[in-house]
Amino acid sequence: MAAGGISVPTYTTNLTSDNLHILTNSGACGAIVSTRALAERLLPAAIEAPACKWIVSIEDLAPQQSTPLRIETWQSVSSLGEDQPDDVEEFAARAKRGDTACLIYTSGTGGVPKGVMLSHGAMFCNCKGAYDLLQEVASGDREVFLSFLPLSHSYEHTIGQFFAMSVGAEIYYSEGAEHLLRNLTEVRPTIMILTSKPSLLASE
Repeated sequence: MAAGGISVPTYTTNLTSDNLHILTNSGACGAIVSTRALAERLLPAAIEAPACKWIVSIEDLAPQQSTPLRIETWQSVSSLGEDQPDDVEEFAARAKRGDTACLIYTSGTGGVPKGVMLSHGAMFCNCKGAYDLLQEVASGDREVFLSFLPLSHSYEHTIGQFFAMSVGAEIYYSEGAEHLLRNLTEVRPTIMILTSKPSLLASE
C-alpha cells in the first residue's frame, strides 16, 4: 500500500474458480501466496487471469510446467528490495484519503463475490473509532493482539491488522481455531476481538 498498491486479501479456502474470479474482477497484476498447497489452486487461475503477470511465493513452488508468469520467492524479492532506496515515507505520503486502500470481496452468498472498495480514509476512520473504545480498556502498556479470523474478513482486516498497527501493537496470528486455547497461553494477548458481538476485551 505504501508503494501505491491496492491489496486484495482472499480466503485460503478459495477454489481455483474463486481465485480466477477475484484476480480477473479486481484486475490484479500479481499475487502473493504462502504455501505450495495454496499455490495449486492459485497458479492455474493466475495463468488465465488477463492482468496477472507475476507470483511471489513464500515457499519454493518449483512448478512442474512452464508458465508465462514471472515466479519469485519471497527471499529473492526481499534481496531485490535491499538494493532499493529506503523511501517508503515518500511513497506513503502520495496516498490520499479518498484513494482505494484495499478490495474486500464478499462471501458470495448472494451471487458471485463482489469487491468492496475501502479507502484509506475509511480505514483511518475505523481505526480512530476503535481507538476511542480501546482507551477505556487498554492496559496502558504494550498491547498484544492475537488475530484468529481470516484477514480477508473485512472486520479482521481493519481491526485485527490495521488498527493494531496504528497503535504500535504486536500482532500474533493463531495457527487455527483448534489451536486457539494453546495460542492464548503462548501469546497472552492484552486485547482480543470477538465475532459474535464485536467488542474489545482486556485480559487480566
